[in-house]
Amino acid sequence: MEFPAVAVACNQSYLDEVNGYGQLRYARSSCPFDVYSTLAQITRDLDADHLQVAPLGTKPQALGAFLFALRREDIAEIVYDHPIRRANRTEGIGTTHLYNVSDFVDAW
Repeated sequence: MEFPAVAVACNQSYLDEVNGYGQLRYARSSCPFDVYSTLAQITRDLDADHLQVAPLGTKPQALGAFLFALRREDIAEIVYDHPIRRANRTEGIGTTHLYNVSDFVDAW
């Protein structure tokens, strides 16, 4: 629940630099297609010709970011870091989500 606030706080200097606070958008954490749709809407709203996407959220959100970057390779750039894993992270298997990515890609 607190991840959006942590993500904003950890990226405060960049958001200050680009005056990005008013441009924050949110997408569901378990739906890559919602992320894709959100990024497409941002592209339209900003009439963007270059978009840097940092997949900082969940694995489904990262999938959506990469699907968008593959579809819009003319303007999208993936930016990522190499985080240091924290101690006491969860282990094992949690909720499993199944996505029909092939049908989504075929619809392009």
